[in-house]
Amino acid sequence: SNDIYFYKAGEAVGIERLNRWARKLGVGRPLGIEIAGEAAGLMPDPAWKKERFTSRADLEARNHLWFLGDTYHVAIGQGYLLTTPLQVNTWTNSIANGGKLCRPTIKKGVRDCHDLGIQEETVRLITEGMKRACEPGGTGWPLFNFVVPVACKTGTAEFGDPDDKTHAWFTVFGPVEAPEISVTVLVEGAGEGSDIAAPIAKKILEEWFRR
Repeated sequence: SNDIYFYKAGEAVGIERLNRWARKLGVGRPLGIEIAGEAAGLMPDPAWKKERFTSRADLEARNHLWFLGDTYHVAIGQGYLLTTPLQVNTWTNSIANGGKLCRPTIKKGVRDCHDLGIQEETVRLITEGMKRACEPGGTGWPLFNFVVPVACKTGTAEFGDPDDKTHAWFTVFGPVEAPEISVTVLVEGAGEGSDIAAPIAKKILEEWFRR
C-alpha cells in the first residue's frame, strides 16, 4: 500500500478512464440498498470541477481547471472524492467474486449482480496486492499470520481537520481462494487505518471463522 505507486498508476490511467471505471463501480450514486438515506458520494472529474468553481475569483485564479495533482489526489482516495463504507465494501466484493458488481441488500438469498468486464488478470493482480498488504511487510499488520489467508487494504483519509485528524479505513475479504466474508470498517477522525480500523475488522473476522 504505497501512495507513490497509486499516483503514477492514476497518471498513467488518466482521470477520464478513472472516472469511467469508478462510475461502473457505483462511485457517485446510491447503490440501492433497502435502507433510506443512502449517500451517493462523489466522483470528481474536469467537467464537475469546471461547473463547481464558477465564481469570478475562481476563474481568475484558474481553479476551474483540472490539474495533474487533482488526478493524483483521486488516485489515492483523497481530494474531492467522497465514498461511503458501503461503496468500499461493494468494490471489495467485486474483487473477491472475480469482477462482478452486486447490489447490496438486506434480504437473505437475493442476488442482483452483473459482470463489470474486468480482465481476469487485473482481478488476480489486485487480489495479490491486497493479499500482500495483509502479510508481513504490508500495511495491514493486525492481520499478519491470520488464521486464514485474507486480502486487505488500509486507508488513512484526510478531511481538512484543523488538528490534522484522519479517518481510519480498512477493508478485507477472506479466505483469499474461496471468499466467505468481506468486512469494511470506517472510524471517523480516529487515525490510521492500520492501527485503528484493522483491529476492529480482525475481531469481526475472528468471530466469523470461530464457527
